[in-house]
Amino acid sequence: MNNIVYIGPLLRNKLVQKLLIEDIYGNSELIPFLNKVWDLKNMPAKDKRFRNLEEDINQHMIANIDYDEDFMYFTLLDIENISDRQFSDFLEEIVSPYLREDEKDQDDFVKIINSFISKVGFEMKEREYVDGYPIYKMGRLSSNTVIENKKLTEIELLEKKFKIDIPFIEDAIFEYDSEDSNIFRALKGVQSSYFEKDYIGLTIYLKKVDEWFNGTFSDDKGLMISMYKQNHKLVNAHLKIKDYINNFSDIGSKNLCERQNVAEYAVDLIQIKDKKLQVFISSTFEDLQDERQRCINAVLDAGHIPCGMELFKSGSDQITTIKKWIDQSDVYVLILGGRYGSTMPDSDISYTHWEFDYALNSNKEILSVLLSEAYLLTKQSKAAMKKIKINHIESLENPNYIKLKNKANTLIREEINTIEEINVAVLRNLWDISYKFGNKNIGWVRLENIGSR
Repeated sequence: MNNIVYIGPLLRNKLVQKLLIEDIYGNSELIPFLNKVWDLKNMPAKDKRFRNLEEDINQHMIANIDYDEDFMYFTLLDIENISDRQFSDFLEEIVSPYLREDEKDQDDFVKIINSFISKVGFEMKEREYVDGYPIYKMGRLSSNTVIENKKLTEIELLEKKFKIDIPFIEDAIFEYDSEDSNIFRALKGVQSSYFEKDYIGLTIYLKKVDEWFNGTFSDDKGLMISMYKQNHKLVNAHLKIKDYINNFSDIGSKNLCERQNVAEYAVDLIQIKDKKLQVFISSTFEDLQDERQRCINAVLDAGHIPCGMELFKSGSDQITTIKKWIDQSDVYVLILGGRYGSTMPDSDISYTHWEFDYALNSNKEILSVLLSEAYLLTKQSKAAMKKIKINHIESLENPNYIKLKNKANTLIREEINTIEEINVAVLRNLWDISYKFGNKNIGWVRLENIGSR
């Protein structure tokens, strides 16, 4: 089975931008090259005069060059969001001996690609040969690393001791031929958290893999079914996951203790996660839908309950409804982009600003996710390229916007430079907040767990 290659949108963007400087098509024409990766004839055209995307690209990239390659790849082909398998196919096609002039040409492109994908633990390797020319396939980076001769900290010693055998876990799960999107997403979280050394997030995603095993292979009484027991690979993979949860929650707890300057270990992650926090997510809406969804996913991944404007109906009682939801919530998350937002009736204060002030005055735990100016400028550029008429930086000089941002800067805050950072920021801070709350009388607990405490 081929390895699953997890490459996020940011790394894809930088890699593709670099590749587009080069002659990636080699001995091939544009349309035949693209059809090796995308089914252009069954994809809708941007220009509605044409029946499909192949005709569209042929008209605007060959007959008339009025699309540029950035627009074609990032908008028409949406290369930042295609499946990991499809993106791997794209890279492997670029270094195919049928496209490249010679082995040196192949090697030059392999070096470019590896300089990027090695950051997340992958590399292109020679897997086979055709007529003496190498065929490159995606694979995991060799785990052999040089250990510097230095005194290791306690955290570094634990990191050295506990290693995750990700390929073994993946092979066991996908040999079972699962197409469950939940396990695929959980494994992605394990992969990214492990390489980023985010051990709190890693433990949360490992727990989700454990939940998948229990949910997939247990009967109504909670006992593991015989098919599972007879598959030694699955059983061993599940046991490894349980070991990893114990090991890496220990590292995560130590990291947390270091940040909070406490001497004792944090409460075990699994016990903390018995309590579900309700998290109110506040932002302007039209311009930050992707960011809101990232935040919602992170709250769900952390095992908590998201809520926000998606639940509200417009009308005269909107303020009453918002107050009710904030009152019932334990955590308030502000996502602040470059727009101040629509103002309340007979006021120059926006709904988002009012929500923030109300949560602050209600003594809610507040996390501010502030999108950096560089992030907003990139977002604005992409919107212009896609001809989306939203100004993502319209309010940067608005006095009320500046007041709101200054208030947010005085609390727990995370400045975000890429959309992927939202997941990590929210996961990490929800863990910190959960630990801070401890046994306080907040959050939601299953009724059946109350008697056991």
